[in-house]
Amino acid sequence: MIWALLIGCSLGLRNGDDTGPEIVDDDDRVAWSLQPTEVALGETPLDQPITTSITLVNSGNVDLLVLDLGDDDLETLEVSMSDAPMLAPGATTQLDFTWTPSEPGELITSVPIQLGSSPEDPQIVDVPVDGTALGAVATLSTSTYDFGEVGIGCEDELTLTITNTGNLEMEITEVALHGADGYRISDDDELPWTIGPFQSQEQVVYFSPDDLGIALTELEFVTDQGTIIAEFQGDGVVDEEKTISFDVGEQSRTTIIWDVNLTAIPNSTEDQYSTFFVDALPTFFETLEDNNASYRAGFVWSVSGTIDGDYDYIDDSFTPSEATSAALEMIAPGATGGDNDQNFTTLLAAVRENQDWLSEDSGWAESKLSLITVQRDTEASGGSWSNWVSQTQAYKDDKEDLVYHAIAGPVPGGCGSAEPFRDYDQAVTSTGGEFHSVCLPDWNEAMAQLAAACMEGVEGLFKLEGTPMEESIEVSVDSVPQADGWTYDSELNAVKFDEGAYPPFESMVEIYYWMSGSCG
Repeated sequence: MIWALLIGCSLGLRNGDDTGPEIVDDDDRVAWSLQPTEVALGETPLDQPITTSITLVNSGNVDLLVLDLGDDDLETLEVSMSDAPMLAPGATTQLDFTWTPSEPGELITSVPIQLGSSPEDPQIVDVPVDGTALGAVATLSTSTYDFGEVGIGCEDELTLTITNTGNLEMEITEVALHGADGYRISDDDELPWTIGPFQSQEQVVYFSPDDLGIALTELEFVTDQGTIIAEFQGDGVVDEEKTISFDVGEQSRTTIIWDVNLTAIPNSTEDQYSTFFVDALPTFFETLEDNNASYRAGFVWSVSGTIDGDYDYIDDSFTPSEATSAALEMIAPGATGGDNDQNFTTLLAAVRENQDWLSEDSGWAESKLSLITVQRDTEASGGSWSNWVSQTQAYKDDKEDLVYHAIAGPVPGGCGSAEPFRDYDQAVTSTGGEFHSVCLPDWNEAMAQLAAACMEGVEGLFKLEGTPMEESIEVSVDSVPQADGWTYDSELNAVKFDEGAYPPFESMVEIYYWMSGSCG
């Protein structure tokens, strides 16, 4: 590189030797030289000072003043001299250039040095300076992030990128979270990471709150260049807080009637869902047995509401295997009996035709009655759903003892080849029943929950609405909190009291919990 010296003087000028220019005055000769004329700092690590010196020679015949050593634009480069700022003719001084780089890369600049015989007549020489800073620098795609509101039981995630913006390799030896619960990071068995210049590594941060309110945490990356930290916060919220109250009656019996459509009956020409039904039906009876339920159940397929097979009904004297076989015998004639979509009509007829075991036998008149339909088509009885419900409820002294349930096409759009089960879904909702999609490839959970719904308030099970956060459930009996004596069964979605801990007759059970939401 070439440097130039400018002088505001009308006197003559002549070139000096190879060590630098000279300025000549006929009376008083002002001249200097720099040896060498450029400052080569070489390579140095970040934050490590490096010094290179050059020599300033007063080659004139008058005193030479060093008026100023550079400017303040480059904070990492300092120029100094150890001697007094005035050089007598023939004298020399050392100029020290010290660079302490704060970031990697090339330094290419020039430093203006002011020289002259007096402050009123400064001359400027630009001294070229170059050097190279070596180091790795960890740069995060973001150092702070707010997940915002996230439902308890739900999860949100952020992909964080750490980039080496330096010119040497960087090693990350540890990645760790420090702060509130509810955060986790993706597992990584490959530490340490070695990240080359301008290469990156991703780290996923997950936020799944388990409590209400703001949760703060820090993600720490330990590198061979030091520690770098990202800060996160999120707000745990609930879509809904729910309290359900139950009046405890005498532990009574439960009755059940199933209406099974042709498409779920084995060996029919349209047994599209029969595999799902047959595979999961034992779970229904196993759940009843596991909870010592006292029950009677019948299965119908025709609009007449009659029960086929060798048994009038199935009860708790059957094993789950025996009960499943008996149920399939009851609906077997439906394999060739035609497609029955009149479910309201069928269930009303079934209640009317089976009064002998539903309510005439001693002790069963006050039993809870659950009506369950398996269907892939739209309900075709015609008329008002509420009228059908009212007619069927008339067979119970307390209409609250009759509940509709379904495994059918969801409303409003249906699913797969199943049409939406319109009108009947209103009966399910109005009576507080269960509605499960017929398109589920595995019906076992649906069967367990239907059994739990049939036993609700009968054998110590208290069915919850929606999906609760298990850790938020609080149970009280007559306003007294119950710390133990009960459990939550996620498969049944119900609170179940332990043996001997069932609340007394006419007591009030209150169950409070948070809804986990849809996590959409």
